Amino acid sequence: MATCRGLNRVVTTVALIALSPIVSSFAQDQNINAMPRFRLADVDAAPTTTAIPTSPINLLADENFAPWSFKLADGTLTGISVELARSACVELGLTCTVIPVPHDQLLARLGAREAEMIVTGLKISDQIIVSHNATKPYFRSMARFVKSKATTLPDLTPRDLAGQRIGVVKNTSHHAFLQTHYSRSALIAYDTAQALYDAMRQAQVDVAFGDAIAMGFWMASPQAQNCCDALGKALLDFATFSRPLVFLAHRDQAPLRDRFDDALDNLESKGQTAEIFQRFLPLPIW
Repeated sequence: MATCRGLNRVVTTVALIALSPIVSSFAQDQNINAMPRFRLADVDAAPTTTAIPTSPINLLADENFAPWSFKLADGTLTGISVELARSACVELGLTCTVIPVPHDQLLARLGAREAEMIVTGLKISDQIIVSHNATKPYFRSMARFVKSKATTLPDLTPRDLAGQRIGVVKNTSHHAFLQTHYSRSALIAYDTAQALYDAMRQAQVDVAFGDAIAMGFWMASPQAQNCCDALGKALLDFATFSRPLVFLAHRDQAPLRDRFDDALDNLESKGQTAEIFQRFLPLPIW
């Protein structure tokens, strides 16, 4: 991925297991429920003072991308990214409107100057980075192992899980990760997430592996029948599944991007980012 302002900065204060062959840089947090510091703000750096537009700011969000951005039954737009963007606007003293749009219209409507920034919904690519201004990530996708509550496993290292049956959704980044690092386990690939969850609940696999947020929602759902819990802490792997979530501005709006970076740094430092995440997630995912 092409370099942008802090986009490839290594996360060094994330609550992870000590699995150094897999994660390029890590540190353990003594509080498993504490939110990782994805931003890594420089506390000694002066805030950006470049002037930005004072007129109302329009922000675009995918209208169907829960838990990041989605509509409630009454049509209200909410979600982690939406509330984080609104809080950043308050931090900056800006009047902002978050506009819900279909995923496939986000870039086109930003390009047409219908808004100043996209706050959720895009999968960041080299081409997008080159042609836009991205903030530092406010989150990176994480993955985790889930086991039956009746199963006793010491940890989730490749050695600990050697010979164990690990379920995963076929041909995903999580599948690729396991093929690279857990080749001594019996990998069982399923066509869908639903098939994987059913296999886990029915003890057809010893461990399941997938997106940490999706796994959390499933474990907390009635469908899981209280069968399972997390094995160890969440994982980051920049080469496969840990894609960055950023706010994306026009190429000529670096000052606006910089000011939102300052606001996101402040929100994380004050704990507001963690509070927003906790509001929308059924279980800690770290």
